[in-house]
Amino acid sequence: MPHAAVFVASMAGLPSTTRAEQVAQAPAAETKPIACDELAGLSIPASVTSLATSGAKVTSVAAQPASGTGAKAVGAFCRVLVEIAPVDPKAPPIKAEVNFPEHWNGKALMYGGGGYNGVILSTGGTLRLQPPDVPIPLARGFVTFGGDSGHEGANRGDFALNEEALRNYAFDSVKKTRDVATHLIKLRYGRPHEKLYFHGSSNGGKEALGLIQRYPDDLDGAMVFWPATHIGTAHLQFGRIARAFAAPGAYLSMSQRKVVLDAALEACDGLDGIRDEVISNARACQQTFDPDKATVDGRPLRCLDGAVDRDSCLSDVQIGALKVMGSPLKLDAPLASGEKGYPGFYVWGVDLGWRETDDLAKGVLTQGLGKVAPAYPAAPGMPFLHAFADQYARFFVTRNPGEAGRISTRRDQASGRIA
Repeated sequence: MPHAAVFVASMAGLPSTTRAEQVAQAPAAETKPIACDELAGLSIPASVTSLATSGAKVTSVAAQPASGTGAKAVGAFCRVLVEIAPVDPKAPPIKAEVNFPEHWNGKALMYGGGGYNGVILSTGGTLRLQPPDVPIPLARGFVTFGGDSGHEGANRGDFALNEEALRNYAFDSVKKTRDVATHLIKLRYGRPHEKLYFHGSSNGGKEALGLIQRYPDDLDGAMVFWPATHIGTAHLQFGRIARAFAAPGAYLSMSQRKVVLDAALEACDGLDGIRDEVISNARACQQTFDPDKATVDGRPLRCLDGAVDRDSCLSDVQIGALKVMGSPLKLDAPLASGEKGYPGFYVWGVDLGWRETDDLAKGVLTQGLGKVAPAYPAAPGMPFLHAFADQYARFFVTRNPGEAGRISTRRDQASGRIA
């Protein structure tokens, strides 16, 4: 198989004598296909992957009838759930899902995770930026599969207290899931896949790049969107930004976020030569917008001295927090990985979450500044970046869940070394 090409722009058991298990022990040549329900209860030997496991087992098999119409039509397929057992009995298993179309095109697509994983994303769903009139991969005959990376619970970092679970999240689960899924493909159809691709964004993008670097012959191609690389400095930057918004009076109300967005639109809309209520030249807006001098409908964005208004202007400490968010992290000394810093985020002209009128707006709010000011330990409703930084510090770095109260102090003490 050639090295992967990358596009960058995530029940009832059967006895041990079933035909599926007999096929599982057969050599790699083509064999007789087996019905999907014959996979139920199948035990998969640890030898199917080069990484250490205690084997795997099919836990569920469910036939799915054809559904939908037009571009949303999906033919009949079989959904199989698998658990890959850890070596450490205290570590959680890797849970994976494999969808076998009735009419297979000979190809397979692996879906990456997101964030701290902990859930199986929709392996029967769409691709990033997929046009609405294009059928999903499963409908086009692809076997689709993915896993939870070896723990349950989205946006929770406590799994990292277990070494094997941490290794699974860092990379190992991707290889293990890939190998178990391709083993099942050969059992189901009696022949191996012809092509295998990977689709992932954010942490899923990181997973794709990691698989390609370590096992380039395991994939034929990958679609990678905004991969979450440089994880060490990324979390330091997240924590730096959270500390800025956690300062007294620094957190912006939802109304104030709308005022900042409106001010940037007034100042930056015409930077591309056309005033159309769209900031097309976003980079120039970040470089030229000055919140200290900006106006909104003729009123200063910066509150006048002594003003207290949580709706129509920003205080100096709030403007300062936004500037921190937009500025790069710079370290005096590199991390062990060689990372020396992390870029700032686009702030001016960006929706930081000023409404929750629909699902899209709620998603922006959740991944923006949230609804609750940052505090330690992180809690629901707080900014997305803060939640990740807090989990990373407590469970990945200090490995002590009770460190939350002291992490803030340590960050403050380290501020002289982090610009």
